[in-house]
Amino acid sequence: RARGRHVHRGIGIDEAAVIIMEGLETGWVEADTKHFKQPRIEVRPRPSGWTRDRMVMVSMSPSSAEVAADYGLKALRFSQGEWERSMPEINTYRDTFQAKHGKKAPPFIISDFIVCHEDQAKVAAHTDHYFADQFLQVVNHYEWGSDHFKNLPSYSTYVELGAMTEAAGGPTKAYKGFIDGNLIGTPEVMLEKHAMRTAMVGEYDMLANFSFGGMPFEEVYKQMKLFSDKVMPHLKG
Repeated sequence: RARGRHVHRGIGIDEAAVIIMEGLETGWVEADTKHFKQPRIEVRPRPSGWTRDRMVMVSMSPSSAEVAADYGLKALRFSQGEWERSMPEINTYRDTFQAKHGKKAPPFIISDFIVCHEDQAKVAAHTDHYFADQFLQVVNHYEWGSDHFKNLPSYSTYVELGAMTEAAGGPTKAYKGFIDGNLIGTPEVMLEKHAMRTAMVGEYDMLANFSFGGMPFEEVYKQMKLFSDKVMPHLKG
């Protein structure tokens, strides 16, 4: 999966993406490009049944959404804040995909961090502990708000998120603004969020992350079980 598209072509991400995709589709890798020289060699174990339909690209900025559409790839987006803000990119991806490939774009994937309990007090406690820890790890890892993303359009989202985090008074407070974007809540609240999200973004596929922020596996399992019992049947329906 390509994380984004750099305007500095020397990095070679676009070249590498094409080489990898062709290797998965044909079973052979070869390259004679500016940055990659690879004699023809067979991929082992040989990929079976690979098409562009099975490939996913993380698309969290206008430029990376454009690349995903150009390549005919399914797009994956993380839940980061209000979905209204993402609709221009989502619609551009769909329009570009349709124009480029003559068919409707596939449903994109939404990656959610999930906190699921019957008791709203437990939801709040687990969110303040584990989701907050996960959010802080991401902020520190990507160094939101630093200058090194400002000249990379493919990472413009991180510049914006850094500004939002700073405006909120730091990451320990800013994470609360991301709670509503993810499927966090009681089963009833989750289904309400799903209905509102679907009305806005249309059909989508879900990638559910249950284990994060150092959460004990016993808690992970309990929430997965509750989600599968009380939420999944409605989502499938």
